[in-house]
Amino acid sequence: SALIGTQILLGAATYWAIASTRTAPQPMPVMIWFTVAHVAVGALTLAAAVVLALCCFRTVQPARALHAASTREGLAA
Repeated sequence: SALIGTQILLGAATYWAIASTRTAPQPMPVMIWFTVAHVAVGALTLAAAVVLALCCFRTVQPARALHAASTREGLAA
């Protein structure tokens, strides 16, 4: 939740920095810092989503196996 909020704010700040330094002859440090931070937090958000998905899969998978085993036992009896 905090990562997503930070990502949204950094995206807005990056957009503002690019818009305000549009006429600069080269990229300004403020634009570079906001862009790098936005990309870094985006990578952290992606990594957190993958870890969450793996944890959910690990939690749900034993329940499926237990259900399948109980269904097989019911059919065998």
